[in-house]
Amino acid sequence: MAEVLKISGTVLNGTPVLLCPMGTNHTQLTRLASATFDGSTGVCYLPAYPPFLAPTLKDLHALFPAVEFSEKAREIIAKCKQMEKDYDDRKVPEGFVFKTKPYLHQTESFLYAFYNYRSGLFLDTGVGKTKVATDLICATGDKTLIIVPPSLVSNWEGEFKVHSSKNLNILYIKRDMTAAKKKKVLADLSGYDVVVIGYESAALYVGQLLKFPYRMVILDECQRAKSVKSRRTKAVLQLSGKAYRRIAMSGTAVLNSPTDLYPVLHFLSPQILNQDYYKFLQTYIEFATWNNRIPVGVKNLDKLNKKVKQFSIRYLKEDCLDLPAMTIIDKKVKMGGDQASMYFDLSTDEDLYLPEGIISKATKLVTLNKMSQVSGGSMYVSTKDPKICDGCVHLGNCLEVNIKPYTALCQVVQKEPPTNTIFFKSNPKLEACMELVDEILNTEKGKVLIWTKLKSELLMLEQALIEADIPYIRLVKDPKVELETFVTESMAVRVVIANIAVGIGFTANAATYSIFYSLTFNLEHYLQALARNYRVGQKEKVTVYRLLAEDSIDLRVVEAINNKVDIAEAILNNMECNRCANLGRCSLLGIRQYGPGCVFEKKKKTLA
Repeated sequence: MAEVLKISGTVLNGTPVLLCPMGTNHTQLTRLASATFDGSTGVCYLPAYPPFLAPTLKDLHALFPAVEFSEKAREIIAKCKQMEKDYDDRKVPEGFVFKTKPYLHQTESFLYAFYNYRSGLFLDTGVGKTKVATDLICATGDKTLIIVPPSLVSNWEGEFKVHSSKNLNILYIKRDMTAAKKKKVLADLSGYDVVVIGYESAALYVGQLLKFPYRMVILDECQRAKSVKSRRTKAVLQLSGKAYRRIAMSGTAVLNSPTDLYPVLHFLSPQILNQDYYKFLQTYIEFATWNNRIPVGVKNLDKLNKKVKQFSIRYLKEDCLDLPAMTIIDKKVKMGGDQASMYFDLSTDEDLYLPEGIISKATKLVTLNKMSQVSGGSMYVSTKDPKICDGCVHLGNCLEVNIKPYTALCQVVQKEPPTNTIFFKSNPKLEACMELVDEILNTEKGKVLIWTKLKSELLMLEQALIEADIPYIRLVKDPKVELETFVTESMAVRVVIANIAVGIGFTANAATYSIFYSLTFNLEHYLQALARNYRVGQKEKVTVYRLLAEDSIDLRVVEAINNKVDIAEAILNNMECNRCANLGRCSLLGIRQYGPGCVFEKKKKTLA
């Protein structure tokens, strides 16, 4: 007669779990994908909440012929099954009323998160993730810790005012608060229902936050916690331990590698993967045969995708919003004579010694960055002397104890020298941008967002707008406040300029045009900026212009963006192309580096 596996039930930190003694069943229990073990007590823990319970019970009955559940365990299972039924019936929680009417996809996302304690809300930028989270907090009544990028704290404040159906006592830890003030307000959190705090501040004040009796943790833009070794990721995982509800939100959850998903899935529940980081790497990352530490590709993505889908809901703009059309127009311009000359000089392998400073080509990425700067009409030049250590009497000691020049311990020079900026006399890209602005302002209601990646480009745009007597707003710190006059029907200010990195967490649907003066290597920043005026509530067609310097690195960047791949990696893999005069022709014909028709094809064969 088969041994009966006895299972009891309990609630840990608000989370229902099933327990069973390991004993002689240890080997069989290890086959359960969702099982965790406590060696000190000899107990196996199984999650007893959606969406884990159903597959756990199925596996239990498949592995063990006889299973006996205690009264508490049966009670927990019955409650969970009722939750699953209510979700299947799309039952809105009893007594809860939406303050603002949700779209269908927002209702679906809300119900999914309400009935599944661990949820990934991977909703495209601009479709209303914050409203879903606000409704969830009001419906559950749970005290909640919300961790967000620092620039989004004010955005959450505005969203609660619009969508919250309850009078919640909310603490917002804003980035302009002093350290002393943060420490003071975080000393006693017992009177608050919700705490909204930035990732960096959360990492600094873990101890104080753990004293807050929250039951739910929400990560906004969860991809900010994608590095397993970073302090912010470690803090997030530590803070998630006492919350039975965990919500990860993002419109761009994974951009570069499957490894970016590991901390997010671990945050939701270790049972999703049930393996440590190094086993995760072995499962989903291909390593070089000559060095098992160098990643060269990915594998088993269908398996990983299946796991992610089990615990998340995903909506794209085209799936859920009746948005008007967006038109993207690539406008190519030739570089000026001095720009083109500098671009060519950068394509060589030698360091450049200029009157303004020195350009050291220590790495490919440095060279690519300089090329990208030149295509926009300016370039930063370091005044550091790369040979300052040559012949120095302290060199031996510095090498021994790792002292670097221009640092406090250097015996010769302790301070960083200033960085010079070169502005090229001829800048056709700036001229093309101003022509577009003039054309847009001649339309009846034309308003435009202009995005750049460099401060020097913002300075050039500001100067050009001032000379043309065109009023503008430059976003610096708090876009929601700075855009107050722009987002109204007033036509006093119709131009906004900003760094692409600022383009997160605000709505600017008043603008029906966007101009990307330059493009960033960071795909997430580009997608976020693109969504600022193409989101819930946009009624007009949106036109996006991307200014590209001909035969330059810009063409590779935009190609990578169009393919939605990791930008920096795609460019590094096409280094020869960025130096080649045939780049424009190859982009049109689809000729790849070292491929058929490439002028460097023979070079690769020679190297091989």
